[in-house]
Amino acid sequence: AAGWMWHATIGLNTRESNTMSTKTFCHMVVVALAAVALVGCATGGKGPSDEEQIQTLVAAWKAAVIAQNTDALMATCSEAFSHSGYEYDAADKAALREFVDDCDDMGYFDDVEISSEGATTAIDGDSATVTGIEFSNNQGSVTIDFALKKEKAGWLITDMTIHGL
Repeated sequence: AAGWMWHATIGLNTRESNTMSTKTFCHMVVVALAAVALVGCATGGKGPSDEEQIQTLVAAWKAAVIAQNTDALMATCSEAFSHSGYEYDAADKAALREFVDDCDDMGYFDDVEISSEGATTAIDGDSATVTGIEFSNNQGSVTIDFALKKEKAGWLITDMTIHGL
């Protein structure tokens, strides 16, 4: 009879029974989430691999370029960024920003298509390279290579070489 009373009480459409059902449901959700968290910890998940973190960084760089978002693009670069080459010079991150702003002003980021499908990543400790990023716009195409460093904030671009200018 007690079981029948419980079912009858749950079936009633009263504020008290709805509150009890909501409380019970919330408790069940909290217990389920705690169990999932414990299982996740027990599996020893260390988070994304270096390769996955680098892929995420390249994807963020690509999205920033396509969106013509200079701040987001600069967020993918290390404070220790520097480049000296035939295609451009950037002694530091501030000089890189000037170069990026000039490129944006000249329309180099208009109608951009970027592919990293054929790119190669090589990791050596806390340094890495990503080579073979294809960049094209209405003015032509180039290939871009990155040098990366794993810093406290994660993987960041420390150099960028542009082939085909």
